[in-house]
Amino acid sequence: FNGVALTPELAQQMRDALYGNTPYARDALGTVTSFDAMNAGELRAFYNEWYHPNNATLVVAGDVDPASALAIVKAQFGPIPQKPLPARPKISLPPLPGTPVVASAYLAAGATGFTVRFPDIASPDYAASRIAISVLDDPRGKLADLNASGKLQGAAASSSTSSDASFATVQASLKQGEDPAKVASLL
Repeated sequence: FNGVALTPELAQQMRDALYGNTPYARDALGTVTSFDAMNAGELRAFYNEWYHPNNATLVVAGDVDPASALAIVKAQFGPIPQKPLPARPKISLPPLPGTPVVASAYLAAGATGFTVRFPDIASPDYAASRIAISVLDDPRGKLADLNASGKLQGAAASSSTSSDASFATVQASLKQGEDPAKVASLL
């Protein structure tokens, strides 16, 4: 993305470019249109199909006694029966388009950066990708040096990981009137 804060429209353009016509291109929170199209029966059917203990993760945090916490979890959730889950569809990502997603907007400030597909959880390169993002976003790394020297403002690296599709972003905020191409070249 280049020269714009991440608007919902630009986020959708990026998802479309990264993921094509797959479920990953859809906004996970839904849209007004998708909410308007829903009905109680569909929500109930989805809940009954997917919401089971064998498709859940429970996190217990804090100063707890592990044995006592586990006993409470077993007492509360143990009686809930497991159920077979529907098969998850296999996602095949399309080739990436050969052109970047570029947008601009009339804003006091924006951002510029690069977003690329990244190894997903099942990839043999997943562990290396986590290390790469940590190195890129390290407070003692080159992005932090560019921030500290004043050459970049608010530069950061991040990633979003899922089981089939992931992406990584390196971006920097723009100072008012700053040339996005210059900042992108520093990134």
